[in-house]
Amino acid sequence: MFHAGSSSQKSRSSASSFEAIYNKNKFLGTENAPAFAVILQAVRTDGKLQGYQITGYADKTNARLQLILAALAADNNWRLCADGVLLSKHKATAKIAWGQACKQYDLTVTAETGLLGPSPAARLRMTWNQLPVVFKRYAKKAYDYIPAYVLESFIRSRDNNSVDQLSFTVAATSERTLDLIFKTPTRSIYKLALRLPLALPLDEITGLTPFDDLADKVRYLISKAAAAECSSIRDTVTTFNNRKYKNEMPQYCYQILAQDCSEEMKFMVLLRKDDNVHNHINVKIADIDIDLYLRDTNVVVKVNGREVPTSHLPYQHPTAKIEIRPNKDGISVYAPSLGLHEVYFDKNSWKIKVADWIKGQTCGLCGKADGEIRQEYRTSNGRVTKNAVSFAHSWVLPAENCRDTTGNMKDLTRTEFGLNSK
Repeated sequence: MFHAGSSSQKSRSSASSFEAIYNKNKFLGTENAPAFAVILQAVRTDGKLQGYQITGYADKTNARLQLILAALAADNNWRLCADGVLLSKHKATAKIAWGQACKQYDLTVTAETGLLGPSPAARLRMTWNQLPVVFKRYAKKAYDYIPAYVLESFIRSRDNNSVDQLSFTVAATSERTLDLIFKTPTRSIYKLALRLPLALPLDEITGLTPFDDLADKVRYLISKAAAAECSSIRDTVTTFNNRKYKNEMPQYCYQILAQDCSEEMKFMVLLRKDDNVHNHINVKIADIDIDLYLRDTNVVVKVNGREVPTSHLPYQHPTAKIEIRPNKDGISVYAPSLGLHEVYFDKNSWKIKVADWIKGQTCGLCGKADGEIRQEYRTSNGRVTKNAVSFAHSWVLPAENCRDTTGNMKDLTRTEFGLNSK
């Protein structure tokens, strides 16, 4: 069963449903002045006026927009009325009616996101009370217009679905698979476990509010799907170019995992081992230092040397687009607009993702993210080596930064490596 919204965000009550809002004031022009009006007209040779007027009305209180297309001729009562309401951050509904005084035919379209079982999903649904005969014919036979080669890999069944409804549902069952469900009045068509060429960011999709800052959300999802990833599990590093090697490093010394090596130098991510041979991540970005490390078995977060309790997360930078929030068993730092899409840290692993637009401009243990594996082991002085140990040691910071057992890193690296603070 499809459940709209999420457990943390509920849709408006039934009293604020589309029908209640619409029936309360079917014509916004009775209470609101037009937001805009467009007139298209022509005068025929017999002197009669011909054309249409498009008028728009806005109801900000109910997040409603109404458009009316009316014929200009005095003896023509044909109208097209379109009403759209944003019912919640997960659901939007539009009703289109047309004909004499907008009362002959109608079609309602609903777009919503939510869950299909445990999987994040999106659904587009069209319902109607009355349609022109030709529209009904096409709706009932929508299945027949799907090319045969497309249907070959689909599961098909004859069903007695609602006679006045079409629906299309997409569910993300994993990061690389989708389930597709298309229902017509007479058929149900399924495509299960459709493989995708790119991994979906399911953690973000599950909490997505698609009608709130839609452009930013879409941009973020596309950016994450195309991001390059570097990770480490039990000291085995997988670079941005998917090359694996064993990382050997002196204790207490910081190594550069990933750095923006362009002229802007927006970020730097460093790693060292503490007294208990646990990983300690330091992120330098914008004007802040972020430390991620273990205390017992819990991940600790510090911003500019001050601990941020997990109960106070998510943390949002006051000016820059930088966010820190819990993620599964660990903590993630997000700064996609600065090229650092995500830094994830837990007790067993770490992961770094850089934005697509900064590929080829990074350096450090994670590499350049340029797809050139033959030059993967490029040392800090620009030379290419075939030895993974020599490569890893070349990215160790100067000796005076080693054996700092206070849990803090000297700010030497920010100036020494020219990292911008703005």
